[in-house]
Amino acid sequence: MKKPLIRNWCTAMRRILRFSSALALIALATAALVSCSSREKENLLHTTFKGLNAERHCVLWQGASRCYYLVQPSDGKPATHLLVALHPAFHDVAAMEDLSGLVRPLAQTSIATLYPEGIHKQWNDGRHAEESKTFRAGTDDVGFLSLMISDTQSRLNLDTGRTTLAGMSNGGMMALRMACETRLAKGLFAVVANLPVGLEQQCRTTLHHATLVFGTEDDVVPYQGGHLGRTPTAWGSVISAEKTERLLAYHMGCKSGYASYQLDALDDGAVVHKHDYRCGSRTLETYHVQGMGHTWPNEDNVVQAFLTTRGRITREIDANELLISAVLGR
Repeated sequence: MKKPLIRNWCTAMRRILRFSSALALIALATAALVSCSSREKENLLHTTFKGLNAERHCVLWQGASRCYYLVQPSDGKPATHLLVALHPAFHDVAAMEDLSGLVRPLAQTSIATLYPEGIHKQWNDGRHAEESKTFRAGTDDVGFLSLMISDTQSRLNLDTGRTTLAGMSNGGMMALRMACETRLAKGLFAVVANLPVGLEQQCRTTLHHATLVFGTEDDVVPYQGGHLGRTPTAWGSVISAEKTERLLAYHMGCKSGYASYQLDALDDGAVVHKHDYRCGSRTLETYHVQGMGHTWPNEDNVVQAFLTTRGRITREIDANELLISAVLGR
C-alpha cells in the first residue's frame, strides 16, 4: 500500500520535531511526544474512555492476548444496539478517536460500542498483502472478532439484527470481510474502503442496511480499484468503488436501481453524489464524494490530514452523524 507519510497525530508530532526549525513548534512536538509515548502504554480506560461506562476485556486467541473495549450508554440504561468500530491500519483505538471524535457522541446514545485492537495496528481484511504483518502471520481476525461479537451479543441480549460493523480504510475492509463471511451483523458502515480482490467470489452477505462512503481522490485505497502498493502483492488489491456498491446491491436484492442526489451546499471543494437504494425492507446508501481524499467526512484533525497527505476533508456530510443514524435506523 502507498504508505501515508504519517500514521497518526503522534507521528505527525515526530515529523514536526524532525523537520521544523521553529522553536515554538519544536516545543509543541516535544510535549506531544511525551504524551503520545505514555498514552500508547496505558489503559485507555484512563484516557480515551475516561468518565465513560467502559470496560476492557482480553481473550486468548491463536496463542496471543487479544483485547477490546466495550463502551455502554452513559445514562446506564440497557443498550438497544451494538456497534463494532474497527480502526484503520497504522492507527490504534486512541488514534482513531483523535481522527473521528466518535467515542463521546456514541456514548450519549443507546448504542453499545466495541473497540477491538488489531495486531500490529492492522486487520487481516482478506487482501493478499505480503507487507502486512497480519497477512504473513495468518492472523485469524474473523475468528477473533466473531468470538468478541457473539460473546457481547449474549451478554447484552442483542441479536444480529441490532448489530452493525463499521470501520475506515483497513478497518472498513475488515468490516466488509466480516459482512461477507459471517452472519453476525445486519448493518455495515464503511468509509474509504473497497472490497478486497478475491472476496467478491465468496461474498454471501445477508445485510439489511449498509452505508458506504468513497473519496474519488483517495490516494491510499484507489477509488477506481487496483493495487495499494508498488506491486499487486505488496499491500494487495481492491475492486473499484462502483463494483463494491454493485456487489452489495446484488446480494441485498436491490434490483430496481437507486435514486440519485447531489449535495454541494458548502464551498469545501467537494461534491457528494448519493445513491439511495430501497430494496423492500433493506436499504443501501452510498456516497461518492468528488474531491475527497482518504479522510473521515467532517473530521476535525485538519493538521493531521494535511501532514499525512491524506487529502481533502469534506464538510458536506458528517460521518459521525451518518453512522449513528444508520445504527439506530433513523
